[in-house]
Amino acid sequence: MRARPVRHHLGVAVLAVALASATACTQETGGSAPAPSPTGTPTPTPSAEPVELAPGEPASFTLRTGPGRRSRVRLAVTEVTEGRIRHLSDFVLDAEGRRSTPYYADVRVANTGSGNLSRARITLWGLDSSGTVRPPAEVIGSFPRCQAQRAPKGFRRGRSMRTCLVYLVPRGSTLEAVQYRFDDDRPPVSWPVG
Repeated sequence: MRARPVRHHLGVAVLAVALASATACTQETGGSAPAPSPTGTPTPTPSAEPVELAPGEPASFTLRTGPGRRSRVRLAVTEVTEGRIRHLSDFVLDAEGRRSTPYYADVRVANTGSGNLSRARITLWGLDSSGTVRPPAEVIGSFPRCQAQRAPKGFRRGRSMRTCLVYLVPRGSTLEAVQYRFDDDRPPVSWPVG
């Protein structure tokens, strides 16, 4: 994807829905992913009824970040904010992206187990009103409004972090929930929006 220079910044910025790398991200985080359809749009994924939590209410589970790397975490989606597409004017978007609504999900994670989750990527999925499960957009470049962060080096028991994930929801749909989806038969953990 071609990028144009960002105003007031050096370098370039790209915003892309990371469908091609969705499977790799999920294997790293232990979450399950819907398969992209031939058109490149995530397809609805049947699953068990989600476990719903209030904003800021934490879920505890084991996060797997690679072979032999895992730790118990406490994770919560603290707030989801609806944005405006003009917020993304410095980014290269395709035609569908320009007609989308961005949502920003603030996430807090604490390592409560004995494992080291250094540099782990935290991936949660967006469920929209059409029933489609969507990966977060991959932001390449600086976007202070909502910047995804990997876990810091030495992310061991007692350490915590914050990150923010961007979801682009097509016109005609709204974001209904942000979910952590497991790679087994467990129901997703879901933080409803609004």
